[in-house]
Amino acid sequence: MNSTAADTATYGADTQWAAVTCLSLLTFVLIASEFMPVSLLTPIANDLGITEGQAGQAISISGLFAVVTALFGNSLLTYLRPYLEGVVGLDVNSLSLVLLGLGLAGLAGTAVVGFLLRSRLTPVLVGIPSLMALLALLLIISGPLPLVVAAMLLVWGFLANPIPVAWNTWMARVIPNELEAGGGLQVALIQCAITFGASVGGLLFDTTGWWSPFVLAAVLLAGSAMLATQSSHPSTTREPT
Repeated sequence: MNSTAADTATYGADTQWAAVTCLSLLTFVLIASEFMPVSLLTPIANDLGITEGQAGQAISISGLFAVVTALFGNSLLTYLRPYLEGVVGLDVNSLSLVLLGLGLAGLAGTAVVGFLLRSRLTPVLVGIPSLMALLALLLIISGPLPLVVAAMLLVWGFLANPIPVAWNTWMARVIPNELEAGGGLQVALIQCAITFGASVGGLLFDTTGWWSPFVLAAVLLAGSAMLATQSSHPSTTREPT
């Protein structure tokens, strides 16, 4: 290979990695902006003179528009801060550290899950929501123990972030020729879940108590684990040999 060809190949490889890096950063910004109200829920409620449940329900508006966009684009708990402040008793600095740890744990989980998905897709799809359902219930009884809560939230972040990666992998195996349509439907379902969780969770938060959104999360996560078991049936998903 002459020097010109070698330079061209090197430039092409650099350009590809630059595109991957750009896409990763944009994804981070998108997800961060979507979940930012979670960490600002209490100040939003205070500034607007509304309850925290009502402020959480406002997130359902963005979720509704995202559903419409996801469905037609192809054809063209949120209540963490009130819990940490009001129940666990964390101050702003401690709260920021916990949320930072939550994000870093999610980054670590996303990095690790790639190795597991190669040969353990079904256990990941079933195991992650099952463990998160258990964590949601444990967080209810662990409120007076800040260090225990912080540790469990690190585990929560480690488990939560890899979920889209796992389901994308599942779709690549089940509908390899229809990934665009499947991806749009997946985003729509995620936004539906955000809309439903924010709306119902806010109603429960205001009428029943701070613990009720955690129970709702546990029920939904348990349902997700059962659906994952069904969708991971050998006739549907083939594990790599």
